[in-house]
Amino acid sequence: MAVNIMPRSVCQCCWNSECCWTQRCKRAECIDPFMLKPPRPDEFDFDSENPGAALTSALQRPGGQAEALRHLRGLMERSIDPLKHIDAEQLSKMLRAGKRFDEFERLARPDFGCEGWSSGLVEDSRLWLAYRVDSNAQSLHTVLVQDVDGVDPVRAAVGYCTASLFQKHSSDVQSCTELAQSEDALLWHQIRKSSNDIVQVDLVNALHEPLGAIMLMIYPQPAGSPDFPGIAIPKASRSARSQTNRQCITLTPLPGGSMRMHVAALLSLGDQKTTTQVQQESMEGVVRLLRPLVSLWPKRFEAFLKEQHTELIHQESFSEQAPFYAVCRGYLTGQAGIKHSSLRQWTYMFGKHSRK
Repeated sequence: MAVNIMPRSVCQCCWNSECCWTQRCKRAECIDPFMLKPPRPDEFDFDSENPGAALTSALQRPGGQAEALRHLRGLMERSIDPLKHIDAEQLSKMLRAGKRFDEFERLARPDFGCEGWSSGLVEDSRLWLAYRVDSNAQSLHTVLVQDVDGVDPVRAAVGYCTASLFQKHSSDVQSCTELAQSEDALLWHQIRKSSNDIVQVDLVNALHEPLGAIMLMIYPQPAGSPDFPGIAIPKASRSARSQTNRQCITLTPLPGGSMRMHVAALLSLGDQKTTTQVQQESMEGVVRLLRPLVSLWPKRFEAFLKEQHTELIHQESFSEQAPFYAVCRGYLTGQAGIKHSSLRQWTYMFGKHSRK
């Protein structure tokens, strides 16, 4: 049974009134925390009087990318050269991770106040959907919100990231094979009926950040990943999906061991004709177009998480990503210090340190 179906960014007090979404309610409990103005630089808490040591510690922690980026910003704001604490390779990897984090956070938490967004409740699945067509980029940006009762964010992350079980919740995937993995990243070879894709999944622990969620960043790496050098990439037997496609899943804890799942996707529409057609579609037409994502997969994934409960407990403890899951579990159970600190976008400050 779903709980509290409306996302945090929709007014909780008057679902049917005009204050929802486009004309926000002014009650404090209905304000969307993701739409608030970012804090000024002097309002940031770097969590440590020694951000260099904190940065090194965060880099050693599975899924510590978001925390490490915050401490890196602490060094930059204090005009301390980060290369005094980490080497050039670590810095280069962090910059890549920071840019990806920016991109995927915007994907999952866009500014819905911008022109072009449409949203509503999908009646047949009781999910909330927002979408926007970008005619210049010829793409469709969608955000789907689902509340799941009785499944916590860690268990959901385990379920999605277990490649051997992927076909049990994604019917369009014929096979999903691990090419490489680490404690907080996976490189997959996915074969669908119409495509052959190399996909990377990055796991980020942002439970202690304003995002307040576990983030899964999913993106194509057709020529291989710089995070897994030397991995042999299988020869494609069919065409790949667009390299501009992106998907982001955020898993936010709710009271009682439940969770809120945001599934965001950026989908290439291919050409201007298709873009115009989608732009002219009604909400119902877009829902039909996105039926596998909107009507089929959420129900299958929720059922899968509950049916595979025992197997997912095993995977959480013994998979390669077990250290990441343990860190996240610590935040959920209060055994790790949860301290909400603010993130800023990282792209703007790294011109002199960026490397290709």
